[in-house]
Amino acid sequence: MAVRSADKTAQVRAVDDEAELQAALSEGADLVLVNRVLDYGFADHGGVEMIQRLRGLYPAVKLILISNYIEAQEAAVKAGALPGFGKGDIGSPTATALLKKGLGVAT
Repeated sequence: MAVRSADKTAQVRAVDDEAELQAALSEGADLVLVNRVLDYGFADHGGVEMIQRLRGLYPAVKLILISNYIEAQEAAVKAGALPGFGKGDIGSPTATALLKKGLGVAT
């Protein structure tokens, strides 16, 4: 819902494991939202680790970390992500603006 509020034409695909993530990336995903804590099924144990890996493999893909922790956000940006937001901010004007930037939508 948050992505669609930033861009009604965006195609959203939820992925629950590494195979689905790789399929989405190979099909040309432009933006990947990454949780700070990952469930089983991914090659990485945490979102910042995933951002570091994906940045090297997919330099054109934009990445945003979803986390309320400032330290995690700082680490994600240092790893190559765009500034992100916490789950509590979803739907806020700040999160919408960050998503629009990630999607390349004019504000």
